[in-house]
Amino acid sequence: MPSGRPEMICVADVAATLGEGPLWDSRQSALFFVDIPERRLFRHSSADGLRTIALADHLCSIVPRASGGFIGAGYHGFLGIDPDFALHPLG
Repeated sequence: MPSGRPEMICVADVAATLGEGPLWDSRQSALFFVDIPERRLFRHSSADGLRTIALADHLCSIVPRASGGFIGAGYHGFLGIDPDFALHPLG
């Protein structure tokens, strides 16, 4: 019997320790999310599948930056994230 609720499906089974901060980036038609303690950023799109980016620092969440890339919140402050996913401390 249908429940009237949307069906949820797993699009990327990454076995994250602590998966957080999901972000849909309409510019790339991609879903981004982080695994905070494992210092990983995930990108999933229908066109490209799943990409796992190993990070040099803990990242808790991201938002798109108008000039490209992202701004991220990490354990030690805010980070600029280049389109190639290099991290740079801000401020």
